Amino acid sequence: MAKTYFGKYQNPTYPEDQDMTAAEIEAGAREASMARAQSPNPLTCVIEGVWSTDEPFHTHSFAQCMEYRHKNVIGDDDPWIYWQNIDGPLIGPKPPPPSIPVGMTDWQVRAAAGKDVLEPPEPPPEVPPPPSGQTQVWVVRTQVNAGTFDDGTGVQVPNTPEMNFVAPGWGGWTFAVWISPDVIKPLLPGLATRVTVVGSFIIDSLYLGETDLEANPDGWIAKNWQRFTFDGGWQAVATMNDDGSFNPLRTDPLPIGFDATNGFWLSGYINPNGDGIVGGRENEPGWGSYYDESNEDTSANPDKSTYTIAMDMEGSVVILMIEGFYNSGDLIP
Repeated sequence: MAKTYFGKYQNPTYPEDQDMTAAEIEAGAREASMARAQSPNPLTCVIEGVWSTDEPFHTHSFAQCMEYRHKNVIGDDDPWIYWQNIDGPLIGPKPPPPSIPVGMTDWQVRAAAGKDVLEPPEPPPEVPPPPSGQTQVWVVRTQVNAGTFDDGTGVQVPNTPEMNFVAPGWGGWTFAVWISPDVIKPLLPGLATRVTVVGSFIIDSLYLGETDLEANPDGWIAKNWQRFTFDGGWQAVATMNDDGSFNPLRTDPLPIGFDATNGFWLSGYINPNGDGIVGGRENEPGWGSYYDESNEDTSANPDKSTYTIAMDMEGSVVILMIEGFYNSGDLIP
């Protein structure tokens, strides 16, 4: 009689497979059960109610499966299965997790950030007013997707800063980005600085400094290492839209100027409790990206010589652009 267990998700049945040996029945059951367990759909173990989304490698021995079969009055001549889809008739929908008690809703943020949430940084000093007869303006000093395009009338219009890839798995990592002075303009420091980042993550820290060639001729160390705030605090949340586009997250203005003669270093820590998805741009001349996957925030250390390169080509992660605040007279060639 034909053996039907070779079907993609078919367990041995009776009487069609009555001529199979015990070893063949066990082998067929394991094969069909494993195929079903490895299907892309969410699955539920009928023995313990464990969901495959929670324990993807959850298993039981053949003896345990047979014991369940007899204890639950499944006829010896009836077909049976090891896994079933979560919308099957025997097990209802997974209940939602219980509500978090009042006062505990932000425990993850407080646990991750600690005193930074309870003790926000002091407000920075005000930027001095412009000299008489001058104005003050924000200027993009550097950005990804740099360059211009013709608007059709012969006028060159700056490109929109935008990333061209998304990378998950950065939660618990510290990133670092180096930017060459060749792609920064103006080089002279302004009155204040702000940085725009993109992704879907919780960022706990962000620093910027000037490349210190005296401390390290190879350019791995920064000086004037300054930390930025977001809406008055150290921590912030960057978000993405359903279509994959980013909602840019901008720091507070830091009333400090940075000399770009030797380039910039930036570094920040991605909180492991968030999505951990960063935006990035490949093939961006003058930009280099690195990371530390130690699951510790090492962004405060201006020495990036131990970091790992993030991509084989030039490019950026997280950092979209840097702006400087200038007196209009300082921008006259």
